[in-house]
Amino acid sequence: MINNLKQKLFKIYSIFVYFLTIPIILKESKFPSFKEINERAIEYGFVFKHLWRISPTELLDVGMGKTALPHLMANCGFKVKAIDKVHGYWSDDFVNRHFYIFI
Repeated sequence: MINNLKQKLFKIYSIFVYFLTIPIILKESKFPSFKEINERAIEYGFVFKHLWRISPTELLDVGMGKTALPHLMANCGFKVKAIDKVHGYWSDDFVNRHFYIFI
């Protein structure tokens, strides 16, 4: 009896969820899907894999640009110093909103 009731409730719930999600799925299907993975996920995965392996305490990030990588490494407990050559590459209004950069 209880199993039968659970099955009926699950069926009602499934139908209810189905009709709620159809408009969302239709709307999302209008947007183009990404065909490529952003390279940052690959880069950060590589960096943190090797940082975990060698476990340094201090890091020098050279040429990080506007990425959040030095901020992420600092949040993981590393002492990070980040430098970049701004003049001659970046515009004069270069700002890394994630981390202080030494120029």
